[in-house]
Parts: sequence; structure tokens; C-alpha cells
Amino acid sequence: MANDSGCKQLETLPIIGDANQQDFVVRVPGSLYQPLLIRPPDGSVERVSPGELDANEVRFVRDLIKFLYPGETPPEPGQPLIWNGLEVWIKRNLEKREDSFRLSVDTSDWYYPDFLIWLIDRKNRVQTLGFVDPKGLREGVDGGWSDYKVVSTLYMAHVVQKAVTQNGTLEIDGEAWQFRIRGALLSTTDYNTLTGHGKFKINDSQGGTCDPDEKDFEMRRIVFLPTTVTTTAYIGRLLDLLVNDSALDKTLVRCADLLASPSSFQPQDDSDRELLTRYQANPEKAVCGFVGDMISTNFSKNK
Repeated sequence: MANDSGCKQLETLPIIGDANQQDFVVRVPGSLYQPLLIRPPDGSVERVSPGELDANEVRFVRDLIKFLYPGETPPEPGQPLIWNGLEVWIKRNLEKREDSFRLSVDTSDWYYPDFLIWLIDRKNRVQTLGFVDPKGLREGVDGGWSDYKVVSTLYMAHVVQKAVTQNGTLEIDGEAWQFRIRGALLSTTDYNTLTGHGKFKINDSQGGTCDPDEKDFEMRRIVFLPTTVTTTAYIGRLLDLLVNDSALDKTLVRCADLLASPSSFQPQDDSDRELLTRYQANPEKAVCGFVGDMISTNFSKNK
């Protein structure tokens, strides 16, 4: 359907627009939930439900499609996007309700990521339920590495995967599939502003702290939204984070094993022994604090 909604904002988006009564919709290829909704710039609609897209979320959806189909016509709505041979489906998470996708650590608030990205590798029978949340990390993540949104993204994804699978596999339509859950944060706060705020320090090799560089953030599943609006390469880095794990992920998997059953945890290497020692030094420490310490300490570069 052509853009007959009268909204000039849609003219720059590689998506299809329509207006139906008072709803302002955007139909997106690869979207499991149609339509995605954005608020008209003229303010003619007071409330859009469920979950209207703000400017950064609109950009993320637009850049995802432009990155996958540069200069090409994307698939029709209802068809998957394709990336490196994988099907890519995107779903806008519903508003804060019990049937939304949500994560929680300890007694923290529920965390509702904005987007679910389902990546399906039919050849190797691997499905990844990914989630991406565009967020201003300076104001939106008060606790730094120990903030429940960060811990949910890096750590709770592993906890939930362990809870819903048998050794990482899940039966789907009578077949055994590897099933993964991974998340990433898309920082709408620029790198210099975020590091200048000081709450995301990491430990250095001299026992002090230092500012992480962008690769350090990326290892910790944070990618920065570029200030140049025509740049879409960050989408590839986000997708890579959803399908590939780092050494930090391996440590967080062992954190999940340890915190699930401290009395039966059997260290397998020096990293496991360090985890156990840290836990035994303060077994009453909250999960967010313990995991946040591991995120900021392990795998820091020698600076």
C-alpha cells in the first residue's frame, strides 16, 4: 500500500504507511505483530496503543531494514527479513502487562525490552529469541553495571534459557532445536556523554578503574546509536551480539549455575574458583550487585 497517510515522516522510512480511522500504523516486513504504531508528528492522536514507537525506535526499525536491504525493496509485510541466511522476525513488545516479555532480578522491577528479534537458522535448527532495547543509558540506567536492566540483559537471558530448555535444546514441531535467549542494549546516549558520567567504570590491571572503550561496552552487550543518521552498520553489530557469545557470556552462564545452587556448584577451572570465592566472601549480596561486579571486573583490557 502506498503512503497515503499524509505523514511526511513516512517518506524517509523504508516501510509502508497507512491511516485507519484514528490509528496511525506502520506495516513492517519481518514483523510478527502488525501494525507497529508511531505517534503522528502533528499531535492529532493523544494516545497510541499498544506501545507507540518513539523517534529512536522508529530509527532502529528503519535502519534494520535499510541495513539488510540497502538500495533494495524489502520483502512484503508478513515475510521474514533475511540476514546471513537466517530468518529475522521483529516484534514490538507489548505494553507493561503480565503477558508481555519481561525479566526480573531479585525483587527489582520488571524489565520490558522494547523489541523482540527472533532469528531462525533452519539449516542448523537453531533459534535465538533476541531482544533489543533502545535506551538513554545516562538517565535510564541509574545503577551502572549493577542496574537491573543491564543485569537482565546480560545475565537473566541465560537464567531464563536454562529454565525453559533441556541442556540448551527445545522440542519444536517434533524436532530438537538449539534454543537461545540473548539481549542487547542500544544506547541512545552517546559514548562521550556516557563515559563522562562515570557510572560505567571497569577495573584495570593495576587495581584501579578506567573508562571502557566502545569495544568494552560491546562485549557487555551495549552498542551506541550513531549520531550520523545515515549510518546503519551498528545493526550488524547488534545482530552479531544476539547470535554470538563472548567469554563474558561463558562466565555469566557459570554465575547462573552458581547462584541457582551454591552448595552443589563444582568449579571446573580458575574462573569458576574465582566466582566461588567471590560468592563465599559475601553470600548475602544481592544478585544485581554480584553479577554487576563480575561484569565490571572480568575481561577488562589492560589499560
